[in-house]
Amino acid sequence: MKRMILISGGIILTAAAIFLWAQSRQTSWSEAEVVTLKSLWIGSLPALPPDPSNLYADNSRAAEFGQKLFFDTRLSSNSEVACATCHKPELMFSDGLPLAQGVGTTSRKTMTIIGTAYSPWMFWDGRKDSQWAQALGPLESAVEHGGTRAQYAHLIDEVYRAEYESIFGSLPDFSDRAASLKLPRPWR
Repeated sequence: MKRMILISGGIILTAAAIFLWAQSRQTSWSEAEVVTLKSLWIGSLPALPPDPSNLYADNSRAAEFGQKLFFDTRLSSNSEVACATCHKPELMFSDGLPLAQGVGTTSRKTMTIIGTAYSPWMFWDGRKDSQWAQALGPLESAVEHGGTRAQYAHLIDEVYRAEYESIFGSLPDFSDRAASLKLPRPWR
């Protein structure tokens, strides 16, 4: 199965916007211009090469599980914020706001995530070099999801254990740590 394609390139979005605007205005394009615009379309990108750092990159069950987590608001400190809160599919995986609104207000606009599988750097400033590393930032940010890795591990353990283990194998035993961590469990 092909990995889900997510966008990062402004040039791709710009080309698509110009193309749609021109169609609405019935502007005619030369054959060379149409070829150039089509070359900027995300569908023109080559297949992603294998990712040796991600054993599950092409696993359709892992992708379906990830999609479920993407829309799960329990992955936040208040059980109201999901990844899809700011990365809305209907808004090209952005939110249309001047500043992102998670459990608080961020200091930046939400980036689209379309095409990020093709990008070597994540975030506006390129501070992460993989999609999995990027995802940890918003989950633990006090103004985005506002949770902790321990909280999310317990959510997976208590809510998604069977599904997780059918894909990735056994989870560690968290029972000896739950009392000492005194984690909020907003999903209960």
